[in-house]
Amino acid sequence: MSLASSSNRKPSSKAAPTPEYIFRGHTDQISVLKFYQNNKRLLSGDAEGNIIIWDMKIRRPLLKFKAHHEGILNISTWKDFLISQGRDNKIHVWNNESDVLINAASDPLKPMFSLTVNSLNFCQFSIFAQESENAKDLLIAVPNLTNSAGIDIWDLLNQQRLIDGVGIDENSGYCMSIRLFNKSDTENQYYILAAYENGNVVLWKIDCSSIYWTKCWTIKEHSESALSVDISRDKTFAISVSGDNKIIKYEFSESIEDPPIISQMKIKTPGISYVCIRSDSKIFATAGWDARRVFFDEYNKNVRVFSAKNLKPLAILSYHNESVHALAFAELLNLESDRNVKDTSKLANKDQNLEVCDSNNNLEDIANEQQPKHHYLVAGGKDSRISLWEIY
Repeated sequence: MSLASSSNRKPSSKAAPTPEYIFRGHTDQISVLKFYQNNKRLLSGDAEGNIIIWDMKIRRPLLKFKAHHEGILNISTWKDFLISQGRDNKIHVWNNESDVLINAASDPLKPMFSLTVNSLNFCQFSIFAQESENAKDLLIAVPNLTNSAGIDIWDLLNQQRLIDGVGIDENSGYCMSIRLFNKSDTENQYYILAAYENGNVVLWKIDCSSIYWTKCWTIKEHSESALSVDISRDKTFAISVSGDNKIIKYEFSESIEDPPIISQMKIKTPGISYVCIRSDSKIFATAGWDARRVFFDEYNKNVRVFSAKNLKPLAILSYHNESVHALAFAELLNLESDRNVKDTSKLANKDQNLEVCDSNNNLEDIANEQQPKHHYLVAGGKDSRISLWEIY
């Protein structure tokens, strides 16, 4: 009787959110996504070791090639270089000057050079690049070669390891996520924000000139392994997520070395594996294996969008029916013009591809219409598909 009653319910009048486009080209789980060339291109990597370069205008692949013998962990670009990291314990540096990769006749393609690294714990590299011709301004942080609890820093183009084993004696378990950055103009002084297997998030201060590091602070708010951490472009806050249901915000004072102010948001179901902050530092998105029941025993895996200011949920993007572990925001290229405030009800009317969680939230962190036309977010899942969403 109850089953019949359920089947006769009237469908909701509110249209379900739908992505603007679905990219199909991979045959295995999507593991990383990255916009580049001022959002004209999209890079995607999968668990088979393939990379696809997509043209965002025509939404078609320009090149698909086998970059690694095992799955892709991370992809980045710098000037004319494409940098890839695989589960095969290799980082490859590819020459992509004037789209040489796309136009190359040779198959298989060959990298310019490679580094042997430690990919045991699935931790993605983090790159810090200065606008300079100095090779030491392209630094890369990866787990230590022999101990996954430590972190190494390399001068990538010179293939030289500068720092060996940051935090190797921390007793926090494997390093799961890394962000390498510089907050001041001090030469050779850097910071690493790292998330660990035991739930710790630690800030390390690095002096490359003296090959010395110090711990600024340790915070443990997660009850499960901290799987992903990201820091805002303006270096005012960071967000971490884990296998639990907590989203933790670390708000920095004028001195990033002082312990941050902590705030948190809990979602209903656990299982958050990735966080990504947009370049304007106003919103961020999370993904993972947390699920929402949509009909009897059918579940959709969620991508969630939040206000960075107050952690209020803005939207739930449900398309993928398997775990989602890769997200990327398009770069916002006109940030200085972004000053107006809009509420989510107006944005919902403008873009019906969003399921707005709270139409009464007044958010000071939403882009205005003077910004680039397309505010894209892409998500990649175990279903081998990439969903494209246009958001605030």
